Amino acid sequence: MADKDDKPDTVDLTSIRQKIDEVDVRIQALLNERARYAKAVGEAKLRENGDGPVDFYRPEREAQV
Repeated sequence: MADKDDKPDTVDLTSIRQKIDEVDVRIQALLNERARYAKAVGEAKLRENGDGPVDFYRPEREAQV
């Protein structure tokens, strides 16, 4: 990295931004995977309860997560 009085080192800056982009892609993939699992949980709850009411929101589970 450059000193505070110099221009930023574009190679380092580019490399760092690329690493951030790579992390962002992995985060997005993990969020999508989590969403699929959350959807599967909701579908399982609907199957288990049949015509009865389904408690989708459980504050204790949210606190646990």
